[in-house]
Amino acid sequence: MNEENTPVNEKKVSSTILSESKNKAIDTTSLLKKEQPSKDDEPIVDEQWAALTQDWQAQPVQKTDVVALLKQTKRRMLWAKVFLGLNIFFTVVVLIAFVVGLYSGEYGTPVNTFLAVSGVGSAVFVYYEIKIRLKTWQQCSDSPDKAIDNAIAVCQSSINYMILNKLSCIPFAVMGNWIVPIMALENDKPMWKGLLFVNFFLIVVYVVADKIHKKRKKEYNRLSALK
Repeated sequence: MNEENTPVNEKKVSSTILSESKNKAIDTTSLLKKEQPSKDDEPIVDEQWAALTQDWQAQPVQKTDVVALLKQTKRRMLWAKVFLGLNIFFTVVVLIAFVVGLYSGEYGTPVNTFLAVSGVGSAVFVYYEIKIRLKTWQQCSDSPDKAIDNAIAVCQSSINYMILNKLSCIPFAVMGNWIVPIMALENDKPMWKGLLFVNFFLIVVYVVADKIHKKRKKEYNRLSALK
């Protein structure tokens, strides 16, 4: 008979298995206890969560003052109408001066030519200005829901108008630098003063238009990001 299968040996094996099972149960219980956070750690977790919540709430959020935006849009539209009226008035005055000079014969050919070209150029400028402005004015409304859309449209209109202003400096620079020497020779006066005045004026117009153009582009991008 095999000694390994005796009742005594079987009892020993059973007791060994039971002891190992108890040890494993104890180890598992201890591990679970270690993994579970203690009550002392809960306040720390709550404090960390509160700090994260405060940081999230403190993040900057883009807000739009609808009332202020509507007022700004109306103000810019009003100024656009004022400048359009002034440009129309200037164009009419130049064309009337050309007609008077042509029929009276007092100005001479160079001046009449200058007035004619300037009048036609100004009329073309006003035509495109009206085209730019009317498209925006027909689109805009007083609805607060359209405040951002209206501001974007007015901003785009201003950008196009400034581009038109910068382009218009080229033909007026050509005409100004052509008429000044002729008038200086006819009146026997130095031409450098007239050339300096004309070119300085056009440079100022271009620089101001370019500065406003860049400013409106930044504003356009900022408003577009709010949609």
